[in-house]
Amino acid sequence: MKIWKTNVLIFLIAGTSLSSITFDWKSRRGESGFALDVPSDWLYEASVRSNGAIIKFSNQEAEIEVRSFIVSEGTDRRALINAKAARLAAYYGTVSLLEERESKYDSTLYRATWQASGRKTRFIDETGFIMNGNSVLIVSCLVPASTVSKYKVICENALFSIRATEGEPAIISELAKFTFTNLPQNNRSAAENKTVPVKLPEAPKTLDDKFLPPVN
Repeated sequence: MKIWKTNVLIFLIAGTSLSSITFDWKSRRGESGFALDVPSDWLYEASVRSNGAIIKFSNQEAEIEVRSFIVSEGTDRRALINAKAARLAAYYGTVSLLEERESKYDSTLYRATWQASGRKTRFIDETGFIMNGNSVLIVSCLVPASTVSKYKVICENALFSIRATEGEPAIISELAKFTFTNLPQNNRSAAENKTVPVKLPEAPKTLDDKFLPPVN
């Protein structure tokens, strides 16, 4: 699995591998805040962009990722699924969408399962999509195919525990004007390349880039 390399604030959430904690993310750039349950001893990384945030939790072999961002009017779920497929394809030689379906337990959650292969290792990616107006939450759990049963409870817990909290309406109204462009045929990142430490939540003075969920 590709190691995420960027300038981020990293810390180890203390605790035992058998317990979980509720992680609460506060909006930094107008994206929806959120809360979800994650293993208490996984590493935490945060990348804040002008258009949203990417939060990752990981151990040596598995990863939970949450993307919270704003999309333009008219963006649909299919565009989000295509963008997710494009991100996986950027890192793995073979990517297959195995299944997509409405969640049986949460009407706001739409699920998709991918298989991704590279360097003689096969991975399974379980992703949940939540759309609320222009606000989008995408939570993914990526594990080696040989460990699916090992991480099943952890992945399901992350997908079903995630819930949106309030963002910043004033900033959301501006970010909603951006154009969603991350499709397989147009996968260049138009997002701000640099990351911002999560302790600095100030909004940018000018917003002139188009929205694109960053690949990294």
